Amino acid sequence: MDFGPIRLGLASGYNPARTRNYPWADAVAIGNFDTYAEISSRLSSHSSVRRRIQVRAMDIFRKVENYVAMFLLGLMGIVVIAATAEIAYEIVTDLIQPPGLFLDVTELIDTFGLFLLVLIGLELMATMHTYLSEHTINVEMMFLVALTAVARKVVILDTVKTEPVVVFGVGFLILALSTGYFLIRKK
Repeated sequence: MDFGPIRLGLASGYNPARTRNYPWADAVAIGNFDTYAEISSRLSSHSSVRRRIQVRAMDIFRKVENYVAMFLLGLMGIVVIAATAEIAYEIVTDLIQPPGLFLDVTELIDTFGLFLLVLIGLELMATMHTYLSEHTINVEMMFLVALTAVARKVVILDTVKTEPVVVFGVGFLILALSTGYFLIRKK
């Protein structure tokens, strides 16, 4: 093998002008290595250590990310169970109170709002589960969650007390989310 300027660099002292065309020559001249195999193993061991540190850091990050996502999924489950219990309580108390077995319009709207709130929670739980299993966020599902949240707002919106600007804003939001969902589905 021809080591060219490396031998010159080792024999006559370190001279960067002689080794500038060889990227590994500086390490050879400073470290006094004898063979090219030693040079390449030394240089690759430094990059492999760096790579192992990066891989280990990413593993730790993924584990922390998974633990946080599982914790959030557990909290979301508790919230969904509590909201379901709240719906059951509201329906039973509204049906038992006089005049009995009848719900007025405001109670129905509140109950539908709670139903949609539980549905949003279930969709968010499904999104979290997908994220935990596949490590991806389903954009289509996020659009559906947003559309469901806006639909809930439309159901509980009191049009008599709400300003027209808010109604137009909600309508524009529905149009924008629907267009986004359509474009995502089209792909």
